[in-house]
Amino acid sequence: REWNDLHRQLRQAAGKLGIKLSTSPAEPDQVHRALLAGLLSHVGMRDKDTREFRGARNARFQLAHGSALAKKPPAWVVAAELVETNRLWGRTAAAIDPAWAEELGAHLVKRSYGEPSWDERSGRAVTTERVTLYGLPVVTGRTVGYDRVDRHEARDLFVDHALVEGRWHGRHPFLAANRAVIEEAAALGDRIRRYDVVDQEAVFDFYDRRVGEGVVSARHFDRWWKQARRDDPDLLTMALADLVGEGTDVDPAHFPDNWRQGDLDFAVTYRFEPGEPGDGVTVHVPLAVLNRVEPEGFDWQVPGFREELAEALVRTLPKARRRHLMPLAEQAREAARRVRRAGPGPDRRLVDVLAEVLSELAGERIAPEDLDVREVPPHLRITFSVEDDGRAVAVGKDLDAVRDLVGGRVRAAIAEATPEIERTGITRWDVGDLPRVVTSDAGGQRVQGYPALLDDGDSVAIRVFSRPEVAERIMPGGVRRLVLLTVPVGVRGLERAVPGPVRLGLLAVPDLTMGTLLRDVIVAAADQVVSAHGGATWEQAGFERLLAAARAELRPAAEAALRGAGDVVVAAAAVEAALDRLVAPALQPSVDDARAQLRRLVRPGFVTASGTRRLADVVRYVRGIERRLEKVAEDPVRDQQRLREVRAVELDYQKLLAALRPSQVTPRVIEAGWMVEELRMSTFAQALGTKGQVSAKRITRELDRLFAGDLD
Repeated sequence: REWNDLHRQLRQAAGKLGIKLSTSPAEPDQVHRALLAGLLSHVGMRDKDTREFRGARNARFQLAHGSALAKKPPAWVVAAELVETNRLWGRTAAAIDPAWAEELGAHLVKRSYGEPSWDERSGRAVTTERVTLYGLPVVTGRTVGYDRVDRHEARDLFVDHALVEGRWHGRHPFLAANRAVIEEAAALGDRIRRYDVVDQEAVFDFYDRRVGEGVVSARHFDRWWKQARRDDPDLLTMALADLVGEGTDVDPAHFPDNWRQGDLDFAVTYRFEPGEPGDGVTVHVPLAVLNRVEPEGFDWQVPGFREELAEALVRTLPKARRRHLMPLAEQAREAARRVRRAGPGPDRRLVDVLAEVLSELAGERIAPEDLDVREVPPHLRITFSVEDDGRAVAVGKDLDAVRDLVGGRVRAAIAEATPEIERTGITRWDVGDLPRVVTSDAGGQRVQGYPALLDDGDSVAIRVFSRPEVAERIMPGGVRRLVLLTVPVGVRGLERAVPGPVRLGLLAVPDLTMGTLLRDVIVAAADQVVSAHGGATWEQAGFERLLAAARAELRPAAEAALRGAGDVVVAAAAVEAALDRLVAPALQPSVDDARAQLRRLVRPGFVTASGTRRLADVVRYVRGIERRLEKVAEDPVRDQQRLREVRAVELDYQKLLAALRPSQVTPRVIEAGWMVEELRMSTFAQALGTKGQVSAKRITRELDRLFAGDLD
């Protein structure tokens, strides 16, 4: 009767609401959802892997033993009734989806949210949502749009992350245009060395004033912008004035984007990152034109940094000089202003001009050497970035040092730009007239190379070198090799002319054999003939003249060179015998020095190294060693005192050689080395005579001039 009454009541109520009776049987989930609407306080969540459920308001119950769900409890249930006996039991239970409870109990659930975060893929601010019903977490960690929590803050987050920071995959044209403006403003900050040029607040305010109030995500923005751009297409397009603050007007000429040197044009970039290697101004030099770049002019910096550089240089003055420039800060600024007005010019170094200005201000002479460029802040010295195909291969502040770092890569880059001229395996002059300079174009820059013949031993090769002085140094060896390949001198024929004393002497001289000596003599003789008839030539007619001279003179020159070399070998053998006899410990330093000098003078290749015309001098130097050894036992202390004077000069010469590149070792530099040998003769064997006047002071003055760059 109760069921019939209930059925009738439900049918009547449904009829009044317009709900029609369904003829289809109800699905179990539908029945459970209907019952759940009135049993929300009977919901239970299984406690981990136990059979106990946590219910509303932290109640705990188990399913009655007669329930079909008791043996394998589901994660969530609703019970028709909760009966308490020895414990709380749930009866007539059904498995449910906790999402039903959120929907049916929307008026009872409590929602809480985590911190907002930016979702770049969807272009909106999101957060995590937690939904509880009577303390039970029916939803945990669900991601929802933050606009459901705080619409105003969600809009701010969209403007900040999507538009200001660019963390959005939008493809609207104004975004790219605005990024370019921001990059331009940032580049301006790098130039004038200020962090605050790009004002992020200004960027935010720009968008905040223009973007609609209801825009909280990318989807909302696209809908709003579709209409807004019809009214004003440039509404969201920035100008530089919208970003930078006051006091940032910069003359572009003070911070150029390019550095010109002759017909060369290099890109210039700026970076404001103190402490980093690239801080300041960087000039980007293509590898293939590095050989054409000269250091002149770079010491003046770009005009925008010139005054600051001049002031920094003034502060590097020695204390004694600074005393005459008080107050220093004011005088430094005045000097910098005068230097800037003077500007760079041909052969005018910044330190030279600044020294003149400071001398006027101080009332006494201040030398350019008093100003130490190495002591100024790193950002005031230009950085050179040598690049190949857009990739930096060497970076540094010193152009010559950077050039040394890349070494042969410059030659390879130039050769790659002029591949048609290089050849190998040449055994006769079949190249016509070899050009002194070859030019090509690489990346809009004119590449210059300097061809020369390179001696490969059994042939020669045409190679393109980076500097004309390198080609000048290499070419004589290649021409000499071609002469010897065309007009050969037989080693066996020369060997028959070697006298017995020379043969015996060769046995006493270490590392020197008959074959190496004869080949050395032939090469030196070829050098003599080539030098006597105009030197190395790049023209075929000139080479033909050398061949004619070689056919007539090469053999006699080789025989004469052999005689001179033989005298050296005989003298060296006598010195070796004398050295072997001096075994007293007190004599050891002098003996070691004499042996080192002998090895330097008489070694494989000494005939070519010294030249045939200097062989008589080499004989004299070797005999000078012998004369020294004859007297060393009488007063070894005196010998050591004299040696210290000579060694001081020799060490200076060695430092000079270490500081020079091979192409800088000019005949004048080589002649300074022979002057040191003459100093030894003057010190230890004066009776044998010297070539010209020689002294330690004279040689030191010459070395100072060479150190100063006067190499020719």
